[in-house]
Amino acid sequence: MPRRPDRISPGQLAALRLAANGMTSRQIAVRLGTTEQGIHIRLTAVAHTLGARSRTHAVALALRMGLLRLNEVEMGHEQLQAPASRPETPSGSAACSDPPPSRQTAAQPRRDERNVA
Repeated sequence: MPRRPDRISPGQLAALRLAANGMTSRQIAVRLGTTEQGIHIRLTAVAHTLGARSRTHAVALALRMGLLRLNEVEMGHEQLQAPASRPETPSGSAACSDPPPSRQTAAQPRRDERNVA
């Protein structure tokens, strides 16, 4: 299983970085100004050089070896954004907030209203 990261060209690394970000071979080809076949060749060569079994495995190995960094890989908008926090109200002022809606529906009697046999 060959693992020679020093033999990865800048073009191969650029293609792998874009693949890590979820781009298709066609999208990578457009971005790098080459052909889709050229991208397949680059990614196959990187996978072989790293001893990877697939494109995804090549990305994982590149991350583990430090050839790619996590901050270079986009995770998607929902994972990149921090959870929304509620704005704080100024001290001394009462916040007007509605209580959360009840999950109980009219068809469901309350526990203490149920007939126990």
